[in-house]
Amino acid sequence: MKPILHIAYSSLLICSLPLFSPMCVPVQAQEASRETPKEAYSRLAPSYHLGNKTIPEMLAESTGDLVIHEYYPLGMEGDGPGPAYPPHALVQMACESSAVILGTAELGVSHPTENRRSVYTEWTFAVAKVFRNDPISPVGDGQIINVVRPGGHLVIDGRNVTVTYTNFDDFAKRGQYLLFLKRVGETGAYTVRSNRVFSIGNIDAVGHLTLNVRYPELERDTPDQLLRDTAAAVSAIQDSKECSQE
Repeated sequence: MKPILHIAYSSLLICSLPLFSPMCVPVQAQEASRETPKEAYSRLAPSYHLGNKTIPEMLAESTGDLVIHEYYPLGMEGDGPGPAYPPHALVQMACESSAVILGTAELGVSHPTENRRSVYTEWTFAVAKVFRNDPISPVGDGQIINVVRPGGHLVIDGRNVTVTYTNFDDFAKRGQYLLFLKRVGETGAYTVRSNRVFSIGNIDAVGHLTLNVRYPELERDTPDQLLRDTAAAVSAIQDSKECSQE
């Protein structure tokens, strides 16, 4: 059995090609963008591991498969001023989102980051319902959008390289999620924080893709109740001048 090297830090994706193959490079940026999609997406997969070694350097110093565990920093949400309903956490998340959608994860493709120290994954999502639309690039039911997140899986020279973020579980193919999305510059893609995505697949429970649950009151909701509360939260901010969709 081949040895597996575990290192505490990194992220997750899917690409069975050499690490620097052009086939593992994201689509080109729009002409107006000042940075390439790869540069923009790489910022979404921070690497905090000791020594700041690159993945090629770690592979050269080891044998077998490589597993890197990274930490994903969470933003802070919580109770605030305003009425008890809709839940303030949902109102805040909706207020700070470019778009809020219910969607199904279709396919994830992983890539090395620009500095070769981590991995990010581009997921395609089929939109099932739009709660808050993106005013710059509106989306519709049934549309496919790209959601970029840290972590992933690569195969490099026959060796598995897996990067996981300890408090951001991976998306499951065909899984259904409620996502509070942020636009990634001018790339046309979106990203999401781990505590702003909810798994909706289980009819009896709702869960974050993080071990560090911030909203226990939402964890007890059924998916239908959470979706109703999300619609109410979006409705509550429709006329708010304080909510930006930048």
